[in-house]
Amino acid sequence: MDLVIGFLGGILISHTISCQKGGAKLIEARHRAQKKVNERRDKRLRELKKMRITQPEVHTEISGESERESESESESERESESESESERESEQETWYSARSEEEVSEKEDHCISYQLPREYQHSISRDILKEYIIISKLGTPGKDGIVLCVYSTKDKRQYAMKVFKKGKSLKNIKQEIFFQKKAARHGLAPPIIWDTPDEKNRLFIMEKMSDTLESVLRTQRGTLTKAQTKQIIVLVRRLDDIHILHNDENIGKNMMVNSSGHFYFIDFGFSKKIKKNTQTNMGLLTVIDRLLKKPVFHNVVSKEEKKTGKTIDVRKKVRDAMKDRIKQRIKELKR
Repeated sequence: MDLVIGFLGGILISHTISCQKGGAKLIEARHRAQKKVNERRDKRLRELKKMRITQPEVHTEISGESERESESESESERESESESESERESEQETWYSARSEEEVSEKEDHCISYQLPREYQHSISRDILKEYIIISKLGTPGKDGIVLCVYSTKDKRQYAMKVFKKGKSLKNIKQEIFFQKKAARHGLAPPIIWDTPDEKNRLFIMEKMSDTLESVLRTQRGTLTKAQTKQIIVLVRRLDDIHILHNDENIGKNMMVNSSGHFYFIDFGFSKKIKKNTQTNMGLLTVIDRLLKKPVFHNVVSKEEKKTGKTIDVRKKVRDAMKDRIKQRIKELKR
């Protein structure tokens, strides 16, 4: 009996020791994997400091698969091999697949921190991506387009690239470029530096702005300075003078300011030529008043209404119609 107990005790002790060794190896492998991720992150941060761009989001979590691997010693090697194999396959099949950080740092000397959504991947050619490196997304994607922050490998500057979905017609893209270039010649829109869209490149590239009007209002607690108010009025009037109707009331996002504090119009996707004297961009000032929750531009709009003889503020038109109905109803009741 004593021999049996001793034999079973020896088996139990050896099993416990082997489990402890296996757990230690698993912990050691996790530490190695975490160390490798941290080294990659530090390498990317050093490259970003050289470029003087914003720090991208770096995911440092270890995947659940690495925690479930029993053979922990060769885990990191298998992961690196699978990554390199998938990268080689993706480079052969599609141009838009993710590349390893080592290849990026050695060949292109920059760091990619944003993966282009799939619906836009066939709207940019390889040649454009070699010259302009995608860094991040700017703002909220629209119905047919997205704006990206890109880094030029030629002049080492950042620009804004507007990319359209494949379903967007080239005619509409060229029309938007036409109106923005015309406005840019008069200092009303960001200058466009690349404007030759085709079937492979449904995009155009322009100067990068700093903030939207909405973000400016948030920073300034819902107010505008006198200089900013005057500048916006001049901007709207000059757009009328060159016969461009912006035609998009989302002015909080479609009016931006550059690093020098100069306001510009962007997104001329709904724009059209002013053919009648009654068409004006002054209605955009009433939209800004709604954002401000104050009648800052009320006097300017009222003077324009008297001058043109038409109602610019649509909400005022609705209120006046409601008052007329109320008066008519009161008269009917008095009878």
